[in-house]
Amino acid sequence: MASIEEAIAAVGRLEQLDRSRVRSHFEVRFSVTRQAEDYEQLYRHLIQARRSFSPAPRTGVYA
Repeated sequence: MASIEEAIAAVGRLEQLDRSRVRSHFEVRFSVTRQAEDYEQLYRHLIQARRSFSPAPRTGVYA
């Protein structure tokens, strides 16, 4: 949904949804395996981003 209005309009169409199709989609999208893979991908991305960030080296002595 791109807006609250779209979400409100969608509520009126709930009875048209095929419940078994919704359930199948849910099981694929939110399975334990899928969620674990998504988190692993996120963690890899965060690690890579951290590795690619290299702050300027400190030189000299600060007093």
